[in-house]
Amino acid sequence: MSDINTFVKQALVIASAIGFSFCAVAQPSTKSGKGKITNPADTIISPEDALIQYHAEYDHLNQWLDRQLEETATQRAAYWEDVDLTSPKKYAESIAAKREKFGQLLGVPQQVAPLSLEPQRTVVYEDDSLRIESVRLNVLPGLRVQGYLAIPYKIKKKKAAVICLHGANGSSIGTVGLNSAEKSSSNYGWLLAKRGYVTFSPHMSGKFIEQTQPRADSIPWGRNILHRKAELLGWSITGVDLKRFQRCLDFLEALPEVDPERIGAFGISRGGEFALHLAAYDTRIKASVSIGWFNDRLKKNTLMPGGEVSSPMYFITRIGRDEFFHPGMLKYFGDAEEGWLTAPRAIMIQNGIHDKNMYAGHAHPEFYKLHSVYEKLGIPEKAVLDLPDVGHSVSTDNSFPFLDKWLKHIPHSDQEN
Repeated sequence: MSDINTFVKQALVIASAIGFSFCAVAQPSTKSGKGKITNPADTIISPEDALIQYHAEYDHLNQWLDRQLEETATQRAAYWEDVDLTSPKKYAESIAAKREKFGQLLGVPQQVAPLSLEPQRTVVYEDDSLRIESVRLNVLPGLRVQGYLAIPYKIKKKKAAVICLHGANGSSIGTVGLNSAEKSSSNYGWLLAKRGYVTFSPHMSGKFIEQTQPRADSIPWGRNILHRKAELLGWSITGVDLKRFQRCLDFLEALPEVDPERIGAFGISRGGEFALHLAAYDTRIKASVSIGWFNDRLKKNTLMPGGEVSSPMYFITRIGRDEFFHPGMLKYFGDAEEGWLTAPRAIMIQNGIHDKNMYAGHAHPEFYKLHSVYEKLGIPEKAVLDLPDVGHSVSTDNSFPFLDKWLKHIPHSDQEN
């Protein structure tokens, strides 16, 4: 009986904290002279009824939040009503303030004063066609970014460049082809360099916390820890990384081998996320390829196990996914609206038809929404949805030619040296 009483006490404390009143059903076992309950645990409410009421309040709050989230589509539409679609140039001018808003919501640190890059460059590989350098750059006071620069040798004119962004299970070393353990489809920094591009593959801390804590006694580390620390400073780890990648663009556009008007972004998974973010936030990206990320962001972020889609990646229930939930973002930007920030520049969304980390039934309508702005601007060919017969991996069949076209690049094998 004492265990039941303890349980009831706990349930009553919880229920009281969320505003329940049991006056209508609770009867005191003993009363003081003024009729007050002297022993709440002896009321007639059962543990089962306490739990039912507790869950009813949870469901009420959950359903209210769902209704608020459903309204964000209307809020986004209202926010974008004032764009000028009469020409690509006027459109680009009309969304400049929205780009600033996007950076604020994403938690990008703002640099008050210019900081010298002070690049530290060390050659780590070379062959007859290219060399690869390890590069360190200053980002903010006390903060740097490290990556790998690949420069083809047989190039006489300024060339197009691509920033190559790896996924959560990848690495900058693998992207540039220096890690034989990573599958060849992830070596796009290497492949694009062999194609004649200058490439830069920056490193980001990609692991989720559950991937780094295989034992109960291990010391946890992962992006979510970094993100929570960044949040205490008013930023996000996504915003900090975006600032780091912008400094990579500063470095690339200053290289004598690079044409600063022909820089692109390419990435898969989390790298696909940043290819989308970077193109939306920085107009120096003239063409981007986002692979295995683009989706209906509301559905992707709130989808629950047991729902309409079977997925190994439910963001809302998996630990270590806080960085994907940017406060207030959905009132202004979903994935389609991020694509609108890229317009009128070129963008390819690639989603493998067997990719279980995103759901095509949600992603495709979101892309058509993105594409609608390109159609209104008279440039539908600059926004492309590519659906290769692969899973969560890179297909270069259409993505590399897409970059070639919009970065005005002649593949290395076709060039006269």
